Amino acid sequence: MRGYSSALAVFHGQKETALKIMSRYLKGLDPLVLEKSYEAYKAWVPEVPYVNQAGMETAIALTPTTGREKEVKYTDIVDESLVRELEQQGLYRSLYKK
Repeated sequence: MRGYSSALAVFHGQKETALKIMSRYLKGLDPLVLEKSYEAYKAWVPEVPYVNQAGMETAIALTPTTGREKEVKYTDIVDESLVRELEQQGLYRSLYKK
């Protein structure tokens, strides 16, 4: 989780580096499309990687069931303890200098 969080900090704080990495994996993408993709993804992905609870609850609600499954709740499938622990340790403050 520390590695992923560090990568997010680079993505959010070092645009040129992020674009260079993105272009390596999205070969042949028009630079304008790459730039717009970066901006869209940056707006969508939070600096602190908590799961979007409303989004996950929507996904759960839209998941087809046969009716025999127990009702699944957000807390049954999401464990944010690692992110919370890193936040309490000050990792995100140090990564984003907040």
